[in-house]
Amino acid sequence: MLKKYGLACLVAGMQLMLAMLPQDAMAQSDVNLARLENVMKRIRAGEPVKVAFIGGSITTGYATSPPEEKGWAAQVGRWLQQQAPTGKVEIQNLGISGTDSAAAAQRVYEQAIVTHADLVFVEFGVNDQWLDAQVRKLSYEGLLRQLLKAPAHPAVVTLHLTQQGNRERDAVQEQLRIARHYQLLSIDFGAWVDAQAKAGNVSWKTLYDEPIHPNQSGHDAIARAVIASLELAERPSTATPKSAGELPLPLYGDEFEYVRNLGNHDVRPYFNHGFTRGGDVHEEWQRRPGGGKEGWVSEQDDASMSFLVYGRQIGIFHAESEHYRNLEAWVDEQAPVLLREQNPERHDYLGWAYTPVGRDLEPGAHLLHVRMQKDTW
Repeated sequence: MLKKYGLACLVAGMQLMLAMLPQDAMAQSDVNLARLENVMKRIRAGEPVKVAFIGGSITTGYATSPPEEKGWAAQVGRWLQQQAPTGKVEIQNLGISGTDSAAAAQRVYEQAIVTHADLVFVEFGVNDQWLDAQVRKLSYEGLLRQLLKAPAHPAVVTLHLTQQGNRERDAVQEQLRIARHYQLLSIDFGAWVDAQAKAGNVSWKTLYDEPIHPNQSGHDAIARAVIASLELAERPSTATPKSAGELPLPLYGDEFEYVRNLGNHDVRPYFNHGFTRGGDVHEEWQRRPGGGKEGWVSEQDDASMSFLVYGRQIGIFHAESEHYRNLEAWVDEQAPVLLREQNPERHDYLGWAYTPVGRDLEPGAHLLHVRMQKDTW
């Protein structure tokens, strides 16, 4: 069996169920929609506007054909373009299968902020459910804070999806609380479907053919919910868009607001035995702004390497597949942490995972160590 390891890189809300709420109930909320209202006015005035969708496989349009036309993001993007009299709405799908908000916090700068997106939809309700429970609060909040502090002052809309039957809502509830903290327009799709199902309008069974990914009917329903939300959000407001310096204090922390992505072209190993530059990169990642970044790989049983790094929190962003092998990593003299690369659920598929290795570290330099795990298979 192939003994391989792929290390990609190192990284130091108001809930709004718009399809169910009457117009006056929405008016009573304290959601600051000024940025969104401004973007929609620009769209309808025919001004150039850039719209980005960042999320996982559901955002890419998985389970639809063709996804670039039938996915929920494609449908919402097409609706936005139809609102522009001169068609100057540029749509960019930044979805990458198997990624969560920890991965998005690493890539959002070069893929959405540098490109000056005016409106950004964020979708990580499903994938964040499998992310480390302590990390996902920080990474999701850091992702939003990066966007809200961007020079272009983009409007941010958060979409919260769940698995079939509205199960596994831990990550979604955390995300809704964070979105509410920043007074963002948020769409709780699970709650939306539950209410629609209770009224006899839809059924969870018709929206999903398997537990995780919605089918074409599911994507159509997501698009309807998002479009309805945008339509109801357009109302006169005396609020003004908040500037980059007016964000409230972090709810959970700001580590992922200042995250830095260190790939193999950014840092050299302090020590290296058996690892070489390279590794697989998901084709979706290669199509996004900035392209794919290869990392480090090895097929040696005793491979190990060390890096000199700086940061309060240090983690490893790594590939996972049924063909890969596990590793261990640790910071300074701390206990090793398992990097689960050997994942039998990733059958003929390249996935990604973020594993925290050092937390609440003292400011300054640290040594990050990685080695092949000793196992028998």
